[in-house]
Amino acid sequence: MKKYKKVASYILTMILASSLAGMPVKAMESQQSNETTVHVKVVDNLTNEIIEYDIADEQVTSTISDQNMKTGEQEVEYDMTLKLPADNGIMLCDSVSNEKEESSIRAKIKLTYSWANNKNDIKISNVSGSWECTSSQYSMSFSNRTVGVNDGRMLGTGKSITEHPTTNTFSYNTGWGYVQYYPQSTTAMTGPRAYSEATGSIDGMGGSYTIFVTVDINRN
Repeated sequence: MKKYKKVASYILTMILASSLAGMPVKAMESQQSNETTVHVKVVDNLTNEIIEYDIADEQVTSTISDQNMKTGEQEVEYDMTLKLPADNGIMLCDSVSNEKEESSIRAKIKLTYSWANNKNDIKISNVSGSWECTSSQYSMSFSNRTVGVNDGRMLGTGKSITEHPTTNTFSYNTGWGYVQYYPQSTTAMTGPRAYSEATGSIDGMGGSYTIFVTVDINRN
């Protein structure tokens, strides 16, 4: 179910800053799946309207392959189709039925991570994902792509990477090993997480949307 909120620009700025700093934003909806929590929102860049999404269980895949069994790694992927509001002014009509086609963006993000035997240490090995427009009626260009991962330690003491993909798919290895697990904390700015961000614009039409996805790893 989607929820709509009008927000002032300074609130939007605070949300964007906290997302990039690795802080969870309480205003965003979350869906728990095993040890990970995803937060998803889309911002209408014309109106500053924030669209929040609940993620259904069928949009989450958690796997441990034969290769993962050898390394102790597990993969959790969120595959989400985010429908945009019907009154956004960018709906196109089907040439035969003259019915409007709903706009939507498909966003994927997958984390590969593992726990040490004592469950006190964690290692994030890889983050991957993609963005695409699901419509057959028009195409969408994505820009301002950003992907980030941090190991969860206190700000300024841990390891992190920030990348800017040049295509609509991405995959990055972190290159670091096990670190002590710090629980998710807004005040201490701790907790392992990854995020992706991109701005989608329908080609030849006005308006754009920025998609934010953050995945936190929690110790059960």
